[in-house]
Amino acid sequence: MRKPEPLRTGLAGVYATEVYREPERVKRIARLIFDERWPRPFSKWHVQPLGGTVDIRRGRLPDDPLAEVEASLSASTTHWVDLKSPGDMGHAVSVDAGTTRDWSPRICPFRLTASLALDRLKEPGRDVERWVTLAHDLVSTVGVRNGTITVGPEGDVVLDQAYPNVPDPNDHLRIIGGGTNVDAQVHVGGKYARYPRWGTYLNAEHVAAIGGRDRIARAVEPAVFEEVGDLLYIQLTAGIEDAWTPLMWEKRLKFRQLMQPILVPG
Repeated sequence: MRKPEPLRTGLAGVYATEVYREPERVKRIARLIFDERWPRPFSKWHVQPLGGTVDIRRGRLPDDPLAEVEASLSASTTHWVDLKSPGDMGHAVSVDAGTTRDWSPRICPFRLTASLALDRLKEPGRDVERWVTLAHDLVSTVGVRNGTITVGPEGDVVLDQAYPNVPDPNDHLRIIGGGTNVDAQVHVGGKYARYPRWGTYLNAEHVAAIGGRDRIARAVEPAVFEEVGDLLYIQLTAGIEDAWTPLMWEKRLKFRQLMQPILVPG
């Protein structure tokens, strides 16, 4: 019998901020990357340069990691910076420096991702609750226009972070079963939003397009509403303990139906 895939929680957000041009914003992002709310410190990094500019930097973190991450995110030659905790599929964070605007037609061409391996947490409820506040700080600091926090099998979560996947049209529990609509993804963060997950960040235009906060409350009955910068954060259940249960799946389907006018079409 195949062993069940470990669960993971993953933040994914899109933004248009050219981070590398704003030194104070870079400093705040770097401090959040090394914030104590991460359950375990990062030990590895990968700095991906723009093609043909400078060499890739990867491996163990350098001796002064905060300063080095700041310098990398401030460099016009950096595409993205990625950090990971020890082991395979550990905790991770990745931030685009915002240097590739001219290469992409997307409304929000840059991506923030962060994730936790739930099976490696000592106190999952407490650890995830703290980490969600850190996710909020990352989202507001980077300038995310739309994002989600997904909970599910780690393979699904990693794929969902990479692209706004369309659910299987015949099984709403399969969040990546419908593939991706590359053309429509140009407008994610603009007229379109990612499919709702356990946690969902919507901008004011998205909220208005689906009838406002009160309509979301009536139709979905989420456990948490929270203002995060210019975004509204909607969390379907109170904690991670019931984030992968029929209760969450039912609320996610209701939210998906409500958000239909602004979702990436299949």
